[in-house]
Formats: sequence, structure tokens, C-alpha cells
Amino acid sequence: IDAAKAVSNTPLDIILVDDGSTDRTGKICDQLATEYPFVRVVHYETNMGMGAAIMDGLRLAKYDRLTMFPGDNELSMYSVRNLLLNRDKADYVLAMIINLEYRPARRILISAIYSHIYTTTFGIPIKYINSPALWPIAKLKEMDLRARRYSLHAEINVKLLRQPISFLEIDGYMNPTVFKSSA
Repeated sequence: IDAAKAVSNTPLDIILVDDGSTDRTGKICDQLATEYPFVRVVHYETNMGMGAAIMDGLRLAKYDRLTMFPGDNELSMYSVRNLLLNRDKADYVLAMIINLEYRPARRILISAIYSHIYTTTFGIPIKYINSPALWPIAKLKEMDLRARRYSLHAEINVKLLRQPISFLEIDGYMNPTVFKSSA
């Protein structure tokens, strides 16, 4: 919310997904939805994964761009603001995370291998396949998206970047206090 406030003329439509949490996540999401008129909540009884959350975001979105951020506060406000500031400079805007030193070495290696396989196999000119991004909803709705879990993010990026659209990679940062990985 603060990142959008820092960028004038940015309407918000936030869809929070409680992905089968067993803690207070669902209640916190519901409370935020009562406090902010631009917040909606989707609850899953069991963990459905990031892909399901993205697909619900695509189905429910009110505006022409979609992004997805995990709820672990890993992505910095600077990165979100930078995505929003650059939203009209290309059809598709990606934030290349620069400060990877805050991730464990194993996670950096796995991500590098994963990205290398995708970028070389499909010939796409980006540095990181799971970059935080602003996806053009109209293009996504034209696609036959098949993945439903973590790999949906990569599938979207590959299919978008193999189309004749403009894209822009901008700098982005992780919050240095976050040090976890589920990779």
C-alpha cells in the first residue's frame, strides 16, 4: 500500500490469498479486507500453491496488470514502487533482484540453475525467470496456462517473452532481514 501511495495515480486492487494456512493468516487477511475497500480475500482450505493464487488473481483482477508477491515480506518496498513507476514504459515489466547475497548460497545456486535451464531452453532474454513482474492481463487471458503450482510463474514469463511484446527489466531488491527459503 505504501509503495502505491508513493506513486501517484495508482489504483489498487489487492487480492490476498490464504493458501490453507493453519495460523491466523486467514483472520488477518479478513481484517485487512474490512479496513481497506480495495482488498479482497480468497481462502483455500488446503495448500493449493502459488499457481492457484496467480490464476485466482488473473480471474478476479479489476485492472490491466497483475503482479504476485509472497506474503513473507521478502520483496522490498523499493522494488514494488519501481515496478509501479515503470508500469507504462513497456507491456511487461520485470524486477531483477540485485542483492542476492541475502539468500543462502544453496538457494542462489538452485535459482541460477533453474533460470539458466529456462532461459537457454526457451531463448528468452532475461536474467531471472521468476522475477517479480507486472504481467499484462489481456495477454495472460489469451494463453493456455497449464501449470498450477510454482512453475506457473516461469510458464507465464516464457510464454509472454516469446510473443512480440515490449518488456523492461528494472532493478529490484529483497528485504535484507528476510532469510528463509522454501526452494
